[in-house]
Amino acid sequence: MPKRRRSNGEGTIYQNNGKWIAQISYWKNGKLKRPKRTCDKKADAVAKLDELRREAQQLDMDEQHHTVESYLTEYLRDIENGDHARKTFKCYNNVIRPHIIPQIGKLKLNKLKPSKIRTMLTSLRESGVGSRQVQLAYVVLKTALGRAVSDEIIMRNPCDPVSKPPHKKREVIPFSRDERAAIFEQAKDSFHLPMYKFILSTGMRSSEVFGLEWSDIDYQTKTISVNKQYINGEISKLKTKGSNRILDLTPGIEKIMEDQRAKLKSKGHQDNEFIFCGVRGGRINSDKHGPRIWNPILRKAGVDVRGLHHLRHTFASELLAAGADLLVVSQLLGHSSTSMTLEVYAHALPPRRSQVAAKIDELFGS
Repeated sequence: MPKRRRSNGEGTIYQNNGKWIAQISYWKNGKLKRPKRTCDKKADAVAKLDELRREAQQLDMDEQHHTVESYLTEYLRDIENGDHARKTFKCYNNVIRPHIIPQIGKLKLNKLKPSKIRTMLTSLRESGVGSRQVQLAYVVLKTALGRAVSDEIIMRNPCDPVSKPPHKKREVIPFSRDERAAIFEQAKDSFHLPMYKFILSTGMRSSEVFGLEWSDIDYQTKTISVNKQYINGEISKLKTKGSNRILDLTPGIEKIMEDQRAKLKSKGHQDNEFIFCGVRGGRINSDKHGPRIWNPILRKAGVDVRGLHHLRHTFASELLAAGADLLVVSQLLGHSSTSMTLEVYAHALPPRRSQVAAKIDELFGS
């Protein structure tokens, strides 16, 4: 028979180093309390446990029956103040606050059912949240609730019966020449037009562009040093060694830099150390820029809405379709290997079967 788990506020008695320990777990003022009493005799520990139970029962019911929001808020606080990497807290925070809490935050923690979690995941998908973020919402929630089980706050993890959502990579749909012309025409008066042209001309990730500084541009050697990114409100190193790269400062890109300097000067931001910024001079918030600025431009231009990163996809797709060397394109994109580039952009490679067939006849034909 499986061992029955203790519910919140039930408590336990155990022996340690010859002493009897009475301990109970409950929530108070948003924090987990686990008071214990040490006794010489088991009978005394039983009596102490009864006292602890009465103390827990005197708490407000909202404290004993924590909401999902209050528990996850405390969980995030522990992550932030614990030994976890800063990026772990950022990742969890960016999933819990915008995706999980608005969906199920008001539910009582001990009343959370698998059906509510399935409904949450479906709602996130239907609202346009990407499959990777939906998957992360499930993984983070399951991890957090796993700790609640370990702390004996809930008896079982309601995520266990729920299948992990699959992550489906979005189809790469580059912008056609006509679509690019329509976008740039619509954005001709936009403060961000040079940035859009820069991404299209370099294939850089938007986070890399947001982190680019004037000190990264070398006008003597005509190069651009890509070595950092601005993401989740912080400047950080790039993920892989291959992501750090040197790009050519072509005449076309240099013209874009001149246009950007003019844009900055027009708004009084000519002393900014970073090249691309918001209209008010601050760093660009990637979560807000798409919905508020980029997407409306595409709609007004009559172009199907897709992310800013599709300018990067367009850069790569166009180069490969024109016969550019796969290895060179992979290096320009900052991919760790050509296999990664092939996985994403195989559709853009020109058909070569007829060329190979001709080469077979040339080499081996009679």
